[in-house]
Amino acid sequence: MAPFLGPIPGLMRHQTKWVGVAPGVPHSKANLIAIANDTAERFGLDQITESVFESWIDEGLMDDATPKNLLGQSSHIWEYADNADGAVRKLLEFKSLGAGRFSQLRPCLWIFGYVQDFDRVHEDVQSEFKRLRNRDLRNSKFRFDHRHEKLTDENVDQHAARLPAVDSDLEATGFVPSKRSMVEIASIIYRGEGRPVSEILSEELRSLLRGILPKALWPEMPIEIGGALGKRDEVASSGEAVLAKATQDHFRSARERIFHSIEMLRAGQAVFSLGGKWPNRISNGFKKAAESQLTPDWIISNLALYSIAAYNARQPRKIPS
Repeated sequence: MAPFLGPIPGLMRHQTKWVGVAPGVPHSKANLIAIANDTAERFGLDQITESVFESWIDEGLMDDATPKNLLGQSSHIWEYADNADGAVRKLLEFKSLGAGRFSQLRPCLWIFGYVQDFDRVHEDVQSEFKRLRNRDLRNSKFRFDHRHEKLTDENVDQHAARLPAVDSDLEATGFVPSKRSMVEIASIIYRGEGRPVSEILSEELRSLLRGILPKALWPEMPIEIGGALGKRDEVASSGEAVLAKATQDHFRSARERIFHSIEMLRAGQAVFSLGGKWPNRISNGFKKAAESQLTPDWIISNLALYSIAAYNARQPRKIPS
């Protein structure tokens, strides 16, 4: 397994205890289970038994050990990959954040560059995204449909009140789209058709950043996800249908976009923590928003949505008649 974001240390210190091996030294099963239990204790998780550890191997979350011949002897020893300890720690970190199913853990590990079978990652993201979408639809009170109703100053508040509450960390940054834009975007994502979502988001960002960043630094939002939350039998080019056609290249593009988005949030944190010009809540909001992007539900949602966007971006544009 090769980490995506640079080498993961072979040693991890918790208080005064060192658990691990020096970088480059092969791991044994006993050593990895000891690392797993030390990490589980830190996260308040149940202890990891040998059968649990072997289930990770059986599910392909980690590479199995490989035999190595001992010099001058006919016997051999079994060794795990140098960075297997990093995979163990990352896996348990995601479990502590609520990832209880293998179908949640596999995409999360793939995001960080731990080699997984892509066909299984693809299946897992489709399954988990559908689960998240269905949960959202069950709980949603949103009824506005831009295809059949006009959004006006008189009804925008009514429709906006039916949207899920804005994430408190995002709201603290002050960079929240207007009610009108949020209602329009939600309808396009649910129903399909309409203006490109990227166009609406770019307009909002420019409005929010005017007077804060030079125009040359205003980001573009090239993300086309119309119909992404629509049901396959109700919306043409629904997210469910598009995600099924997405390839590994689309997923890789999505992975890059996820980390780019996190870096942008971290940059926002840095900018708004300088000079005491802005309230602390703004920089803290950016910090928490960046951290939330690396929780399992956000990872899977963003991986699905950005993969859908990557697929749509490579399709021929329809010329209006």
